Amino acid sequence: MGVVFLYIVHKIIDFKDKTTYYFEITYDIINLTRIIKKKFKKIFGKRDRSGE
Repeated sequence: MGVVFLYIVHKIIDFKDKTTYYFEITYDIINLTRIIKKKFKKIFGKRDRSGE
C-alpha cells in the first residue's frame, strides 16, 4: 500500500493539469478496489467452501 501512496503523490507532483491528475487518481482507486474485491472473493470463497 505504501508504494501506491507514493505513486499517487508522484502523480500529484507530475501533473500540473488538475483534470488529468484527478482522472489518474480516480482511475487508480477504481483499479485498487477491483484488486481488493478479487482478493476478498478468493478469501471468502475458501471460507464458504470449508464452512459447508
